[in-house]
Amino acid sequence: MEHMQKIKSIKTILVTNTRSFTDNSSVAADLAVMIAQNGKKVALVDADLRRPMIHTLFQLPNRVGLSDILQNHRSPLAVMHNREADYLSILTSGRLPANCFSIFNSKKMKESMQILKDKFDKIIIHGPPFFFSEATSLAAQVDGVVLLIHPGYNKTDASRAII
Repeated sequence: MEHMQKIKSIKTILVTNTRSFTDNSSVAADLAVMIAQNGKKVALVDADLRRPMIHTLFQLPNRVGLSDILQNHRSPLAVMHNREADYLSILTSGRLPANCFSIFNSKKMKESMQILKDKFDKIIIHGPPFFFSEATSLAAQVDGVVLLIHPGYNKTDASRAII
């Protein structure tokens, strides 16, 4: 029972992987959709600025998004795409900024995460592969991390170091 309480208290989840060719966007999207179907208000955030995929999965424009928020151009709630049929809101990545790592460590990122935490029950973040420094920065700001490991690669030095 105590274990279930800990799981319920997880509000922010980063979905990442150990390999650049492993697609974690569909896992993040499926997780967000399943939680939303259970009546929870969910924000799905595409924080893989190098290889964004969430906008493609949901057939959304990606002209503005997370990168615009973090560069002080917009507010998070102003650029989110709300799906009327369920409780899911999507924040696409926006355009690739010059320095991805520093924007995830910014005060604006912390403020944006707090705005999302206040508005949504759960926040699912589609992150870059864990070997990029942005993933480490994002992992430090969430309650939990889902780390996808490609079959057969769980014993590599890189995978062991990440775990």
